[in-house]
Amino acid sequence: MMLFALTAPLHAQSFARVVGTVRSQAGEPLKGVAVSLVDPEGGKTVVRTATNAKGRYSIRVPDADRVYLYRYEKRGYVPREEQFRPSRAFSNTIRNVVLTEAPKRPVQNGPTAGDVFNKGVAAYNAGNYRVAEEKFSKALQMNPDLVGGEAALARVYLGEHKYQQALASAERMLAADPKDQVGLSVQYEAYRAQGQTELAKEAYARLVAVVDPAVIAYDEGKEAVRRGDVDAAKEHFQEAARLDPKMAAAHEALAWIHLNAGEHASAAQEAEQVLGLEPDNISALTVQYEAARALGHEAAADATLKRMYKIAPHKTATHFYQQAVKLFNADRITDAEAIFQQILQHRPDHARSHYMLGLCLVNRGKKAQAEEHLNKFLELAPDDPDAKAARSVLAYLEKGTR
Repeated sequence: MMLFALTAPLHAQSFARVVGTVRSQAGEPLKGVAVSLVDPEGGKTVVRTATNAKGRYSIRVPDADRVYLYRYEKRGYVPREEQFRPSRAFSNTIRNVVLTEAPKRPVQNGPTAGDVFNKGVAAYNAGNYRVAEEKFSKALQMNPDLVGGEAALARVYLGEHKYQQALASAERMLAADPKDQVGLSVQYEAYRAQGQTELAKEAYARLVAVVDPAVIAYDEGKEAVRRGDVDAAKEHFQEAARLDPKMAAAHEALAWIHLNAGEHASAAQEAEQVLGLEPDNISALTVQYEAARALGHEAAADATLKRMYKIAPHKTATHFYQQAVKLFNADRITDAEAIFQQILQHRPDHARSHYMLGLCLVNRGKKAQAEEHLNKFLELAPDDPDAKAARSVLAYLEKGTR
């Protein structure tokens, strides 16, 4: 009797299941309705699912003795919420729901959903999540079927640490396509960020069933770079390279991280890995060139530079031209001059380098050489927007020699 008295209270918690169909007012089954089971006391979502193509859903209620809030949401429809308790423990309670279509806004002249979405992309890339969320949400209101809209909004929610909203977006994506890579990725990242280890493991298993694990690690690295978290990015790219040693993109990303950190030997090593896989990768050659120069390996740097101009002359010249312009604007005239000279050694027809080199030489008081390059610029590009400025500088130089 004593044993019975001690063990009797340790019964298992009773559960139940709520099933049903969600339809429109016209009676049509609605696919992709997010169905959430919410704890009304703490406001935390306990379970979430979505309706299938026939509008059906099934949600497990962990405690049949409690009253939960049931929330039904779909873009273009008015959300619906109900609070109730299942009919009894270990039962299937049927709960059919009808959603009312949201009033459509009148058509207005002005920005399209795509225009608003693009503003959201710009804000997201700038790290302004608040504006990005506002723009993506508005774009989806204007066009609920906007391609990429839900995925973009889910990414913003992750950036804002709004994990429940991110999961709701993921459910909507996965209701439309159970193998949606963004939806699966968002699920995994949201669960992991919240410390929900088991759910994260399950989400990761679903994700790797459709996406190469190395690609997952690489994408996480790119997202870390966008956030400015270089250490996390480095770890993710290293994991991607470990999982797939032939992933040139992962080695390329690591090469740039090492180069920007001043780790020139490591940068050169990663660049070599890339070039072993993609011999004409101009980005890796750029890292190899910069690393060789920093290490004092001038012969190797010159050989790499010649190779770069042979493979991609225009792209190479553009890269170094932009670099030199930055130096010129920072008043590092001598350094800028050296790069413009280097460009013209390989690309004597690069008009803009003649113009900028002419300005460098003017600054250094080398009038004759400046005139030579400014005149060459006008010969190559007489209609360039800076042609007028070049003629003004030449007139000034000519006046100064009288």
